[in-house]
Amino acid sequence: MRIVSFFICTRGKSAFLLKTLKSIKKLKTDYLIDVNVIFNSNLKLSFEESFKKLITKKFKINFVNENKKGIPNVRNKSLELMKKKKNIWCVGLIDDDCFIHRDWLNEMIKVYNITKADIITGPQIPINKNVYEDILQRKESHLSKIKWAATNNVFFNSKIIKKIDINFSNSLNEIGGSDQLFFLQLFKKGFKIIWNDKAKVFEKRNISGSNLDWFIKRNLRFGTSTKIIYTKSYGLFTGLFMTFFKIFYEVLISIFYLLISFYKPKINFLKSIMHLARFCGIIIGLLGFRLDNYI
Repeated sequence: MRIVSFFICTRGKSAFLLKTLKSIKKLKTDYLIDVNVIFNSNLKLSFEESFKKLITKKFKINFVNENKKGIPNVRNKSLELMKKKKNIWCVGLIDDDCFIHRDWLNEMIKVYNITKADIITGPQIPINKNVYEDILQRKESHLSKIKWAATNNVFFNSKIIKKIDINFSNSLNEIGGSDQLFFLQLFKKGFKIIWNDKAKVFEKRNISGSNLDWFIKRNLRFGTSTKIIYTKSYGLFTGLFMTFFKIFYEVLISIFYLLISFYKPKINFLKSIMHLARFCGIIIGLLGFRLDNYI
């Protein structure tokens, strides 16, 4: 029987992790499911006891600690575990604050059979939507080829695991974006990445936390990762050229949304703020500064 292996990285503090695991268990499938929860803390044993009741013959959970701090190290531990797994047919990645649609696996398999893509990714939909979440939500055309994925919603055939010869970069440990860089580097190596709009993952976030201050800081963080992502993916010269081009782009698009803010004033004004914050973040990153927290 085919085995589907899921990998979930967590800091061990997610109150939503139990719901994440339950949603994977409810997937419509006859495949055996093997879930690997990788902790960036020393809470493995207490969590293991809490989730043991979910384990059945067709639903296994493995708990692993990664003592090195930082989400890139936890993601690299996932890669290490993937490469040691035997007899798995496909791999799924999901965040610890999300739950997965019951049809997710079937929708991923459908797209894989059509496209034979190396990597398939899809939307992460906030449950408690507000204007900030809606603006930030990634939107792509169904079955379109894209350059990167996020670890909140990823499917790939296990055959490509041994072909992966890069790791998640610790240079993005504090500011985030190591998943974007990782998958962009795979794209540069010729891996085919496809967007599957029908394979949905839902995110649970404290709605009071999604405010203007959070929105600006999040976009600042996006901006600060730009130089690192471009230079590591395209080389120093081309990466710096693309970074400076991105600076001009963010300024121009910010002005554009400001000029049309008479139409849908709140949304377009916030989009102008978003691109301005990203512009400032790129400058911060170019000067070598880092934000001191992951938002």
